Amino acid sequence: MAMSHLKKHIQYLQATCHLLIKSMNHNHSTYWRMDSASTQELFCEARNLDSTVSGLQKKVSQLKDEVQRVADSQCSRSRNTRHTVAIMCVTCFVYFGFYLWWKS
Repeated sequence: MAMSHLKKHIQYLQATCHLLIKSMNHNHSTYWRMDSASTQELFCEARNLDSTVSGLQKKVSQLKDEVQRVADSQCSRSRNTRHTVAIMCVTCFVYFGFYLWWKS
């Protein structure tokens, strides 16, 4: 639940960065009434933020994969434990039945 919430925020940030970069590329003189140095600095910041968001998105994906791997491992262990207990119970029941049959 928290992973998907975080992923949505990251996607929103990434979309915002892409819009900002696109707007700065296509409408440089119309929307940005700043000197060239300020515009270039803002453009670089937007690209850095976009890069950071992409990195965060990769990390979230890696964390999600790791959580899934651990969860799968835990389910497998739990299933193996249940099977082992079931086999032990059946074995004891068979031995006890054989013992009662042999004694009678």
